[in-house]
Amino acid sequence: MISPQDIGITLQRLEAIHDIVVLMAVEAGSRAYGLSSENSDYDVRFIYAHKRDWYLSISLEEQVDHIELSTLDGLDVLGWDLRKALRLFWKSNSSFVEWLQSDVIYMEKTHFRAQSRRLLADVYSIEKGMHHYRSLAARNFKKISADTPSPKVMLSSLRPLLTALWISKYRQPAPLRFNTLLSALKIDPQLQSDIENLVASRSLGSKPLDKSNFTRLYTYIESTLSAPELIHIQKNSRDDMTDLLSGLFRQTLSEAWPPELS
Repeated sequence: MISPQDIGITLQRLEAIHDIVVLMAVEAGSRAYGLSSENSDYDVRFIYAHKRDWYLSISLEEQVDHIELSTLDGLDVLGWDLRKALRLFWKSNSSFVEWLQSDVIYMEKTHFRAQSRRLLADVYSIEKGMHHYRSLAARNFKKISADTPSPKVMLSSLRPLLTALWISKYRQPAPLRFNTLLSALKIDPQLQSDIENLVASRSLGSKPLDKSNFTRLYTYIESTLSAPELIHIQKNSRDDMTDLLSGLFRQTLSEAWPPELS
């Protein structure tokens, strides 16, 4: 059984091996969504910073800007370099935005996470967010078995679909917790009951479902994928954030590696 202490030790070892500072480390995926089973992996995601000179190399673009580690006991670790993370933030990368909003935090150093969250409303593109989640929902919907759907696969379509609906309704990044999405969108009571049964089935594992019990939910996903509000997306105007994000990069680097440590 993996514990937060185990994860902390793993992150500290990565810091020592790669000579980096982990700025933030959070849980992502099903455990962050509140949709995990006992057998779900721990999807640890982190942002890290090298020393200043690492970024001053003429071969910067050829440098490896991520760290990956998987273990046999279900620990899946992925880290992005600070510069890579901020460039993806600039493009409204949905994975990075989700990491910022995770409420399962394993490590946090500097003010990077807090300051990134403060910039979220200005940086985030509603158009890109909705397009990403609707496309993800549609792609995963095609994987649902016609007769015996897996609860994991069905939720992998339903969750991004509800996320796209949230973004359309509230014009801001959606919360990670599935229950929060569900309660805020005011789903039909019968459909909500089906969803609650689906989540309960998922918590017990990925045993195939009897599709006859989820016909209403299957039809809802299929029809909602074509909802006008998810097809005709109104763009939100955004200022050029490059100066602010560059400033955050420099400030974070100074916090992570003060002059006496660089």
